[in-house]
Amino acid sequence: MKPMTFRKEQMIQQQKADIVTNIFRRLLHIQDTLDVDELHKKYSAESSVTIFLLEKEQDWLVEHDTVTVGYSNDYLPYCDTDKDGKATGLVSDLIPDMFDALPGDYKPDIIYRGYNSQNEMVEALKNGDVDMIFPVSSEAWYAEQEGYQESTNVVTSPIDLAYREPYTGKMTAKIAVNKNNQLQYNYTVQNYPDAEIIQYDSIEECIKALKSGEVGSTILSARRANYLVGAEKKLNVLPLENTEDRCIGVAVGNTALLQIINHGLSILGENYGLNHTYTYMDAMRNYTAMDFIQDNIWIFTGILIVIFLCIIWYFCQRDQNMQKQAKKEAKQKQELENALTIARQANRARGVFLRNMSHDIRTPLNAIIGFAKLAMKSEGNFEQIQDYLNKISVSGNHLLAIVNDVLEVSRIESGQTKLEELPCNIKNIVDEVEVIIQGQAQEKTQTFIVDTSKVKDYYIYCDRLRVKEVLVNLLGNAVKFTPKGGKIELRIIQNEPAPEGYANYEVHVKDNGCGMSPEFMGKMFLPFERERTSTVSGIQGTGLGLSIAKQFVVLMDIQMPVMDGYMATKKIRSLEDSDLANIPIIALSANAFEEDRKASADAGMNGHLAKPVNVSELLKMLCKLF
Repeated sequence: MKPMTFRKEQMIQQQKADIVTNIFRRLLHIQDTLDVDELHKKYSAESSVTIFLLEKEQDWLVEHDTVTVGYSNDYLPYCDTDKDGKATGLVSDLIPDMFDALPGDYKPDIIYRGYNSQNEMVEALKNGDVDMIFPVSSEAWYAEQEGYQESTNVVTSPIDLAYREPYTGKMTAKIAVNKNNQLQYNYTVQNYPDAEIIQYDSIEECIKALKSGEVGSTILSARRANYLVGAEKKLNVLPLENTEDRCIGVAVGNTALLQIINHGLSILGENYGLNHTYTYMDAMRNYTAMDFIQDNIWIFTGILIVIFLCIIWYFCQRDQNMQKQAKKEAKQKQELENALTIARQANRARGVFLRNMSHDIRTPLNAIIGFAKLAMKSEGNFEQIQDYLNKISVSGNHLLAIVNDVLEVSRIESGQTKLEELPCNIKNIVDEVEVIIQGQAQEKTQTFIVDTSKVKDYYIYCDRLRVKEVLVNLLGNAVKFTPKGGKIELRIIQNEPAPEGYANYEVHVKDNGCGMSPEFMGKMFLPFERERTSTVSGIQGTGLGLSIAKQFVVLMDIQMPVMDGYMATKKIRSLEDSDLANIPIIALSANAFEEDRKASADAGMNGHLAKPVNVSELLKMLCKLF
């Protein structure tokens, strides 16, 4: 709809009316027969702030089980209609709380009706369609003119002038006004009588006209200005001297209801309205995705340029990799003898695998077959069949876990598993692990504690999948080998100091389970190896969890309670599997004397670091090892 511009004749008539209005209002202050106090008493009834209701207040509440409230649409934070057609804003909180605050047990049903303009809302009040309206001006003169009585102030807000930068004296020559907001119009006419007023269909249209330069400014409540204009480019706000008082209006003569309203408002307190408006501030501006893109166009342009450069780099790298791969394949053709040796080793490994896994695989398979036969013979016995199916499901899941672990070890040992360092949040990884482990722990009535309170920097670069896999394997073992009612702890500690751009983290898994024997600690990282006590106790497992968890490097603490780091290293170095025996081992010790370093080297360790660990030294040592 096109904006409505007053013709010159209309503006002259309006100015004359304004002059008469000002004269009338000044006379009100000097005439004893009709002073402001009397006018206020006429259109604003008072109710004593007591714990009791007056008799006529009680009578009105008894006679009215339902109260109808009219409010202005699109006038947040005061009022609006949401997408479900329900009233929102301050009015949706104020009216129920006002009646609830009254003494006695008066709880009328409240019906809300939204109106698109101030005039429609006032007209509905006059016609008796609603019992009260919100918001209305606290000016007694406007109440006289429009035919309503106003309550005490619900909320008082400063007034801002929204303008297009830079500010000049011409900003108030043309002022945009929402034609559905009579309060905005009245304030503008009263305070800017020489301005050309241009009316628009909504406050959003007013701001749009302000941005385009059609008008120089618009008048807004400070409650609305910062949110409606604050994010807009080239727009700013200027605080004005006057304030905006908003009240509840009732029909002239309905003093009983007005007294009830004032009674309730006085109990709620003068700060109630102001405090509740903040609840609806964020809903005032519909900040779309397109707005975000427009506000950050240079950032998005930069991102597109980076993506384009990455594509070019990718194709260049691909060509280089293809050339390297061709050279590698040519070299591999000349190494057939080494390939044959590797094949023979693979055959031997396959034989070892079949021998070690025959029992673990056969056991759940036999259970599945046996219970399936029993289920087929139990026709008609639903409970028995359900029990057999549950046991088949447990055995099947156990068999699946065995296969998954074997495949994972196979991928690692074949070199197919590569670390993918990507930005991750430690807290998110821990939360995902907690969900998995918490369910397992609850089944055994175990207490599972996660503590990340000593982590300061949550965002890191890591292989999220591998970190999660290691934590799940370690904690899964803890759940398996901890009795019912036991306790399991996962603690992550960030140590200081660390070089700029790096952080040093320690992961601790603690339980009160059966533990490990000194004999088993020397072979705990071997595939398919399990603690004998677990086999005796009947705890299921493949013996692959720690084998998966240790694949990259071992940081060996010298001072361990059952077996010290030197002895554990010697046992690992004596393993028959060359890959396991030659895994990099770095000693961690509080002692950094030369004799300590020599003792670590004699035990077969690849390096020695003193506690607390310096991350830069650790990185340098890892670079040398790999």
